[in-house]
Amino acid sequence: YFLSYSVLLSVVLLAVFSIPIVFLLYLVWVRRLYSHIPSPPMSNFFVGHLPDLAKAAEHRPDQKPIHKIFSQWHEESGGGPLFVVHFIFIPLICCMDPDNAKELFVSTKHSKPYVVYKWMQQLCGERYLGQGLVTILDYKTWKPRRKPYDPAFNKGYLKELVSSFNSCVDNMLNTLRPLADGKTEVPMKDILSSTTLDVISKVAFSSDFSKEWPPQRL
Repeated sequence: YFLSYSVLLSVVLLAVFSIPIVFLLYLVWVRRLYSHIPSPPMSNFFVGHLPDLAKAAEHRPDQKPIHKIFSQWHEESGGGPLFVVHFIFIPLICCMDPDNAKELFVSTKHSKPYVVYKWMQQLCGERYLGQGLVTILDYKTWKPRRKPYDPAFNKGYLKELVSSFNSCVDNMLNTLRPLADGKTEVPMKDILSSTTLDVISKVAFSSDFSKEWPPQRL
């Protein structure tokens, strides 16, 4: 009995001391794996750039918004087409070059990040975006579902719709201008949702919602 207890204790102690070492070695390996890509200075080696992002999530008046933080990281990385930020042992490569971004979105050689798109399918155990065109990870499943929509995304057809898009954006800007006094809190979610509805109604159903602006009435 004493021998079994000693063995169990040895195993527990070995696990307690070895897990941090394995974690540290894995962390060093991840950092070295992406060391050829420019990266802004890290707040902490172990958690990487996570503290800066956590501060932005607090939405305090003295904190920069998240998109400003990414812009700052881009500048601190040298302003190149790519930079990488680390959240503990998860690297996030950010693409800032339009040509590279086009390659990533258009080419089928690049797979979607499994963790991100899997999270978008289900949120807190409930359906979020589900198995839609945006979140499908398997290209063979995505291709036949996407094919019926190809005519709607034809370049020539989209050019014909530019005037409708501009008209909807003008409606949105006309709503925002009186509110841009630096004091009024603007419900951007509602405004963007209404703009989306306005675009869909004009393009798909030939309806005009411009008389229903401001968007709170929609």
